[in-house]
Amino acid sequence: RYRFEADGTVQAYFEWNTEAFSADARFSTEISLGGDAEVLAVPEAEIWRFPISTYSKSERGLDQTVQGESVTVLWPAGQGWGRVRLSRK
Repeated sequence: RYRFEADGTVQAYFEWNTEAFSADARFSTEISLGGDAEVLAVPEAEIWRFPISTYSKSERGLDQTVQGESVTVLWPAGQGWGRVRLSRK
């Protein structure tokens, strides 16, 4: 489920079947951001962040352009639910 608020905040709610996963499994979601945003996971979760980059060849060699950021949120699969809140910085 998604919730869009008037101030631009977005919340995403996730629920999953805990019986479908092993005891050490994790549930994850990936968010691609084109600008700065604060990412809050409830309950607390491990968060991985990586730049989304493209490369092009020019006279100078390879040019890198950072187009955004990939944010992956990982919860223990045994908890069965999670929420992500995105808000502007």
